[in-house]
Amino acid sequence: LTLSVHSAGWRVIAHASFLGGGLLFWWPVVRPWPSSSTERPWSIVLYLFLATLPCDVLSAFLVFSERIAYPMYLSAPGHLSVSVLDDQQRAGALMWTAVTIIYAVAGVIVATRWLSRTSLRADERSTPPVGCGLQTELEPR
Repeated sequence: LTLSVHSAGWRVIAHASFLGGGLLFWWPVVRPWPSSSTERPWSIVLYLFLATLPCDVLSAFLVFSERIAYPMYLSAPGHLSVSVLDDQQRAGALMWTAVTIIYAVAGVIVATRWLSRTSLRADERSTPPVGCGLQTELEPR
């Protein structure tokens, strides 16, 4: 992180690695390829839940810390009317809230799609197709 503050080249590398890491993280959730029926979508919900834990730990550290995590920001020109420590705590709170909401929404979407597909498959199995030769009591023989 220190190198990216002082060098434009390292900043580009840092941003590219953040983008690449983000794409790799979200790839199994978004699944831009056809999924097979043997995959278990509940594992994606668990994956998203477990991914929030390191973010929660880091966010809690930033929010509740009484010292500045990155002392180099003390020498940076101040653009805000808040102290560096207040800015760090606000950023940690924003990160904690945003990550939790984003991952929860993604988990709900995955779970809803999975449950609706499961429900459709159950309905298809329990309803006989039209014209399969079965007669009900209301149909004349």
